[in-house]
Amino acid sequence: MCQALNEMMEDSRQEGIRLGERRGEKRGEKNGEQRFAMLAGKLMQDSRTQDLEKAVNSEAFRRKLYREYGLK
Repeated sequence: MCQALNEMMEDSRQEGIRLGERRGEKRGEKNGEQRFAMLAGKLMQDSRTQDLEKAVNSEAFRRKLYREYGLK
């Protein structure tokens, strides 16, 4: 194949990769927001507002709470 065709194919491939990454990022962001909303709702239901405040600022504590509430 000629160099120009190879470059066009590579450009298309790279664009496909970028598109897939954007879609994955959007899906991950949506899932993360839903997960945190579920956690926040459970903490409020259990009157654990101080834990909710701590979860907002601490990723490690948030992960602990996700495990505690079985939120995958």
